[in-house]
Amino acid sequence: MAIGAVNTLSSKWVPPVGAIITTSSSVSPAADYAGTSWAQIKDRFLMGAGGSYTLGSTGGSASHTLSVAEMPAHNHSGSITATGNHTHTVSSLGGTSQGVYYADSAEGWMDTATKTTSSAGAHTHSVTIGSSGNGQAFSILNPYVGKYVWRRVS
Repeated sequence: MAIGAVNTLSSKWVPPVGAIITTSSSVSPAADYAGTSWAQIKDRFLMGAGGSYTLGSTGGSASHTLSVAEMPAHNHSGSITATGNHTHTVSSLGGTSQGVYYADSAEGWMDTATKTTSSAGAHTHSVTIGSSGNGQAFSILNPYVGKYVWRRVS
């Protein structure tokens, strides 16, 4: 019976071509399995193939900026009253000597009476509804832990 640590890597078993190993070591598994070649998989999550994803397929991104077509359906609203033909009235301060100054002639004049503007005619008003946001990309990464991932290629 052996005494001490058992080194399973020195056994005769060698991972088959296509096998994936995750490790905390940045050293290629080729150092442990003589005569093998390994490719490091970097910046990728592993996705189980066989249903919606085919073997070897890749995709996804670390961040994404929504396009207009991807935004949730929503509305912006605003309202304005089209008042049509109307006038405005300005009144003096209850007959006090302060009065109201009207500049409808070259000199203008002071009066304590109520005055009404002439009609502006039928007209409408418009409203502009602004946009918000700035198109900044956002992270779509799941919570993760980084490991070295190796795939045997030969």
